[in-house]
Amino acid sequence: MPYTTEAQIEDYLERDLNSHEVGMIVTAIPAVDHLVDTICGRTFENTTAATRYYDGNGKRELFINDFSSVTSIAYIDEDSVVTVTLEENEEYELYPLNADYKNSIVLRGGTWSKGIKNIKVVGNLGFTSIPEAIQMAATMIVANLIDSYAQNLKSRSIEGYSEVYTNILTENPQIQSLLSSYKKVLV
Repeated sequence: MPYTTEAQIEDYLERDLNSHEVGMIVTAIPAVDHLVDTICGRTFENTTAATRYYDGNGKRELFINDFSSVTSIAYIDEDSVVTVTLEENEEYELYPLNADYKNSIVLRGGTWSKGIKNIKVVGNLGFTSIPEAIQMAATMIVANLIDSYAQNLKSRSIEGYSEVYTNILTENPQIQSLLSSYKKVLV
């Protein structure tokens, strides 16, 4: 599901889009979705059932892909046979707490056994729904792209050629603020 829709863009602009603008958003929306994912370092697509394998790192915390929920976590051997299944809230906790996604598993005691692809995580990747802040940021970016009267426009003229442009992201603190809480922090 895209992060914004034609209806959301029209509501934001408080007007109907003309046929040229409707044609433009067909490519603008997927491009903005990709831009938001790149800025935040994660995707906000709908959840999909998945199994992922991770290398044990010898530390208490193991960083994983963004999951909306985790069904099981287990150690596996070199033949991909489950050797130990871990119990949530007894042996590990999922972090960040109180977030729509989990991207870290912290053991309550001990450390992850070092190994290559020795930890199996089963669950739902991604987000259960697109966060409202992400929808709003995507809507604002697309609306500013198509609105000829967008704020912070700059222009230049060189030997009879002129152009008008803007840097929507750096010149709009509202968009930066909406995206900032969803940026992946790399440690």
